[in-house]
Amino acid sequence: MVSIESVDLGSAICRGIDTTRACLVQLVVWSEPLLAIANHSLVKHGWCWWYRKHAPGDTVLERLEAEARESKKGLWVDPQPVPLWEWRKR
Repeated sequence: MVSIESVDLGSAICRGIDTTRACLVQLVVWSEPLLAIANHSLVKHGWCWWYRKHAPGDTVLERLEAEARESKKGLWVDPQPVPLWEWRKR
């Protein structure tokens, strides 16, 4: 596995620790000419949920998820997708 720091593509910022003691990471990718936040890109393309518990009030993620849902991108193609935090309880 190649770390982001080792190839100087950006940085990983630990924003907190969840109940499983995993680091809640925000990935920042240097992409000319703009700085891109990987978390935003993942939500925008429907590849993951905006996990409100760990990013409450994040209006950017809220908007990106709503747009992905409306466009039926990624996991939103499924009419009843199961959030990971619910799937883990099964």
